Amino acid sequence: MSSGVTGDSNNGNGGHISTLSVIFIGTVLNVAAVSTDWYIVLMAQPTNTRFSLAVHLLTLLAQEPDKSVDSTALSQSPATNPVHVRRVLGQLREVGLVRSQSGAHGGWVLARSPDEIDLGQVWRAVNSDDPILGFHSPDPDCPTGQLVSSNLRALDRRAFEVLVEELSRVSVADVVTGAPVARV
Repeated sequence: MSSGVTGDSNNGNGGHISTLSVIFIGTVLNVAAVSTDWYIVLMAQPTNTRFSLAVHLLTLLAQEPDKSVDSTALSQSPATNPVHVRRVLGQLREVGLVRSQSGAHGGWVLARSPDEIDLGQVWRAVNSDDPILGFHSPDPDCPTGQLVSSNLRALDRRAFEVLVEELSRVSVADVVTGAPVARV
């Protein structure tokens, strides 16, 4: 296994953050290495940030419930592209969590009260039933590969249900007030 540092920054807590590209059995993994004076933690970097963006956007809208906010204004806080914001909000609109208004004074508003929107609904809206785990395609003639694939897919479904159940315990209102960890 080899690695190379591709970027550095201070994490603000006396530690150091380095982004590493690690080659592991022929696969390049992008990870963030966080270190302090006494430990190092490697964290896989998520490839899908739609959920965190959706929660961020819903929280922004919840903070100004009587105001229609356009995607350009909403894109500022999460530091992302307004087109990406519209795509994520479109997924939330499809399940009735937000409404859009077109026109010169158009924008986005919550379709429900923040305490009626739970993070499990948000996860399902932006991730559908996509697997949590990444899967490879084993040789169809390999019994070990088929066994591993079958077991991991079953585990993925159970993990998905547990994740959504836990997320469902937290509402957008909890996020706004900073209460989600205490509530779970």
